[in-house]
Amino acid sequence: MQAKQQVDEQVNKLLAGLNNFSIDEKSISAGRIFVEPNMRYDENDNQVKDGFRATRKVKVSLKQLSLLDGFLNFALKVGVNQIEQIQLLSTKASDYEQAALDKAVANAKQQGSSLASAFEAKLGRVYSIQSQEVGSHFGYGSNTNIERIMVTGSRINTVPEGKYLQESITFRASVNVVFDLVLE
Repeated sequence: MQAKQQVDEQVNKLLAGLNNFSIDEKSISAGRIFVEPNMRYDENDNQVKDGFRATRKVKVSLKQLSLLDGFLNFALKVGVNQIEQIQLLSTKASDYEQAALDKAVANAKQQGSSLASAFEAKLGRVYSIQSQEVGSHFGYGSNTNIERIMVTGSRINTVPEGKYLQESITFRASVNVVFDLVLE
């Protein structure tokens, strides 16, 4: 099938060039392929099968953010025509999540102590603890309302390299603690 062969050729070109971006085989997933009829409408508005269309999803983990623009350009050059779900992750995510949790615990103790003091009491033993949220959120800049951006190109001979906004990953933790109170 010609559509599958064309997709296989493009994916093979992509996979062959991944070493240039320090991407090892463990950071690649390229298993599924979808083949479906390609339909078009004739002059009488009737659907006519016009061959087949093949799609293959490839997932790549790029560990060096500085290589992102070059990688995107390479992917487009070898025939990739759709890029989705670029996610920013940290190799130190578990460390940062633990640090956020530690700060949430310290904050709960400080706020509890402050409130108890306002009522002329001290914090006693912990009665219950509930962790509400521990996780991370990634995004560009401070605008967290952008869900999708579509950019189209035009025929310009000299184009400067792509510019990306300052990336950010926010690690959050929330803890609810109930303390016994000791009256002074």
